[in-house]
Amino acid sequence: MTYVGAMVIDSTHTKLKDQALRALNQLPPFSPILGTLIATLAGESVSFQQVAVQIEKDTVLAGTVLRMVNSAMYGRRGNISSVRHAVALIGLDRLRNVALSLSISQLWARARAARRWPASQFNLHGVATAILADTIAQNTQVNYPEGAFVAGLLHDVGKLLIAVGLPSEFEQVLDMVEHTGREWSACEDAVLGFHHAELSGLVMERWNLPLEVQRAVTHHHESFAFGLPLPLASVIATADLTVNQMGLTLFPGKGTPPPEKIETLAPLGLGDREPYIIVNFQSEFEAIRSYC
Repeated sequence: MTYVGAMVIDSTHTKLKDQALRALNQLPPFSPILGTLIATLAGESVSFQQVAVQIEKDTVLAGTVLRMVNSAMYGRRGNISSVRHAVALIGLDRLRNVALSLSISQLWARARAARRWPASQFNLHGVATAILADTIAQNTQVNYPEGAFVAGLLHDVGKLLIAVGLPSEFEQVLDMVEHTGREWSACEDAVLGFHHAELSGLVMERWNLPLEVQRAVTHHHESFAFGLPLPLASVIATADLTVNQMGLTLFPGKGTPPPEKIETLAPLGLGDREPYIIVNFQSEFEAIRSYC
């Protein structure tokens, strides 16, 4: 009887997971530029001219990119009027990261989710995690550093799928977090029998992103090892925890420590590079946060 009961519970959990994953079809469709950007991350050869052409076709995205490039944060004063010129100045990788952030934020903001789903905070947390993970990857040895930004940006997409596909269960998870103080993933396991990182990994697989990105997203809440080169999962986990400490989380709480008190990066063994990484993260994040 116990065995039968366990089978019924497992079947229920599987159905809930499938229902949450099907919510991917309820999200707004990709724009052409987002499809092109995802293709570059899937290993397809895409030139900066192709990326620029796609950005130029998206009036809102093109205007936002140019405003950012011409802002004081990028050391420009309104003298860049061409997306292709912007690509040449800031580089394909950086422009791709900016365009990914803006496109994904616009996409997620239109999703119809649970009543208490914090869309703007979700976007900011993803962008912040992506920028910090990418900054870490630029300043130490990381396994597959080119995947740091997209893995950070999309690591919590499973939470969005739960909020869209299982709104009642999402509210139950949120209530449990608020009333018990337990970690979010533990509450997901209790209510759903799985947690958002599993869903996020399945989405990475659906989108044909590199295996390293799939693994990093799937395991970003599990125990991880250190030592050079750092596993990408360790970088995503560390960036996620750090931006949460900074208050850039789905449900910001009181008592957020000031940046100089953030200690989550310490296990990575970055030494005297750690303050530099935090400062550069803050600069990059401030340049983009108002657009997300």
